[in-house]
Amino acid sequence: MIETMIDIETLGTGPRSIVLSIGAVNFSDQGPLDQGIFLPLDIDQQIAMGCDGTQSTLLWWMEQSEEARRKSFCKDRLHLPDAYGHLKRYVADVQQFWAKGPQFDMVTLENVFKGAPPLWKYNTVRDMRTLQSECGLDGWAPPRWEGVAHDPCSDCMFQIHVVLEARRRMRQGLELSEARDLLNAR
Repeated sequence: MIETMIDIETLGTGPRSIVLSIGAVNFSDQGPLDQGIFLPLDIDQQIAMGCDGTQSTLLWWMEQSEEARRKSFCKDRLHLPDAYGHLKRYVADVQQFWAKGPQFDMVTLENVFKGAPPLWKYNTVRDMRTLQSECGLDGWAPPRWEGVAHDPCSDCMFQIHVVLEARRRMRQGLELSEARDLLNAR
C-alpha cells in the first residue's frame, strides 16, 4: 500500500493561513519511497483569496534555522493551479494520507485549493500525532536524525519514521505501558 505524509509550512495557525510550502513524501511499510515533492506556493494569489498570516507566526519564523527560512521563503513560487496539479500527480496512487494534525494541514490545503476536486477522501486521512501519543512516542526521534525542522519534506521524513516505529511496536505486541517504559529508558 502506498501512503503519503503531508506537511505544510504557513504564516498562521488557522485554516485560512497563507501556505508557504507543501511537502509530501510517499512511503510504505519499508520506508520512504522517494525524496518527496516540495511545492512553494504563490503568496499573492492566497492573499487575493482571503488567506492571511499573523505577526506572531512571522516572528516565530525569524527564530527558526536559516536553512528552514531559506526554503520556506524562497523566491520561486508556484501558481496554485500548478501546485495542485503537481501534488495531484504525486499522490495519484496513494491509498492513505497522513499529517501531524490533519485538522490543520488538510483543512488548510482544502481551503487553498478551494474549487478543485479533493485530493483525498475523508476516510483516507490519518493523524500521525494521535498514533505518536498512543504508542508512547512523544519526544521520540529516530537514531542519528539529521533533518531540518520546519522544512516540510524533512518534517515528512521524520513523521514517517515515527509512524513506522509505532507500527513496529504494535506488531511486536507491546503494551502501551511497555512502550512508554522503553521511551523513558532512552
